Amino acid sequence: MKKIITLLMFLLFITFLNAQERKKHIENGKLLSIGNYKNGEKTGLWDFYDKNQQIKESGNFENGKRIGEFKYYDSYENLDLTVTYKNGEKNGVSKSYHENGKLKEIGLYENDFRTGAWKLYNGNGNLYEIGRFNEYDERIGEWKQYHKNGELKSIGEYYDEVQNGEWKLYYTNRQLMAIGKFENGLKTDKWSYFYENSKLSQIGGYEKGKLVGEWKSYHPNGQLAIINVFKSGNREGEGKQYYDNGQLHWIGEFKNGSATGEWKGYHENGQLHQILLWKNGRLMDIISCFNNIGNPINKGTLVNGNGTLHIYDKNGSLIRTETYLNGIKQE
Repeated sequence: MKKIITLLMFLLFITFLNAQERKKHIENGKLLSIGNYKNGEKTGLWDFYDKNQQIKESGNFENGKRIGEFKYYDSYENLDLTVTYKNGEKNGVSKSYHENGKLKEIGLYENDFRTGAWKLYNGNGNLYEIGRFNEYDERIGEWKQYHKNGELKSIGEYYDEVQNGEWKLYYTNRQLMAIGKFENGLKTDKWSYFYENSKLSQIGGYEKGKLVGEWKSYHPNGQLAIINVFKSGNREGEGKQYYDNGQLHWIGEFKNGSATGEWKGYHENGQLHQILLWKNGRLMDIISCFNNIGNPINKGTLVNGNGTLHIYDKNGSLIRTETYLNGIKQE
C-alpha cells in the first residue's frame, strides 16, 4: 500500500513539473513562441519570436488574455515598447524607446485608448512634445512642441484631434516666428510671420486653409517686398514687387493664380527695364528692354512663346540667356 501511495505521489509530482515547463511552438522548423495553454487558452509567461528567431514580444496571459506588463523588442532585440494590460486591453503606463535606449514616449492607456498626459522625447532625451488625450484617444487642450535645444517651438490648442484657436510658433532663439488661428485644423483669419530679428515677414488672411484677401511680404530691412490679392488660394488682380530700397520692381496682373497680360519691370533707380507679355502663366513676348539709363538693349528673340530672353544685372551686363518653348522656360 505504501508503495502504491509513493508511486502516485511521484506521478503527481512529475505531472506538476510538466505543467510548469513552457512548451516550444515550432512551425517549419522555426521557433514561433514559448508558452503554455490551459483549457485551450494561453496562460502564464509567453515569449514570441520573429522570422529571424529573435524575440519580439514577452508577457503574461491569464485565461487567454494579456495581463500585466508586456515588452516588445525591435529587430535587434532592443527594448522598443512596454505596455500594461488588464483583461486583454491596454490599461496603465506605456513607454516606448528610441534605438539608443532613451525614452521616446510615456503616457497612459485606458481600455486600449491613450488618455491623459503624454510626453514625447527626441533621440537626445530632450522633451519634444507634451499634451493630453481625451477618452477617445484624441488630442485635446494645450499642446507644446520643443526644439532640440529645449526652447519652445509651438503652442496651441487641440479639439477632437485637430488644431483650433490661436497658435504661436517660435524660432530656436525664442523669437516669435508666426501667430494665427486654426479652425477645424485649417488656418483661418489673420496670420503674421516674422524674421528671426522679430521684424514682420508676411501678413495676410486665410479662409479654410487657403490664402484670401491682401497679402504683404517684407524685406528683412522692413521695406515692402510683395503685395498680392488672393481668392481661394489663387492670386487675382494686380500684383507688385519692390526692391529693398522701396522702388517698384515689377507690376502686372494675375488671373486664376497665373501671370497674364502686360508686366512692367523697373531698375532700382526707377528706370523702366522690361515690358513682358504673359498669357495664362506663360511668357509669350518681350515688348521692350532698357538699361538703367534708358538705352535699349538686346531683348532676346522670344516671340509667341518661343525663343530666348536675356537676363542682365543692374549695370546692364548680361548674366545669362534663358530659352522658352511654348511660353515655358527650358531647363
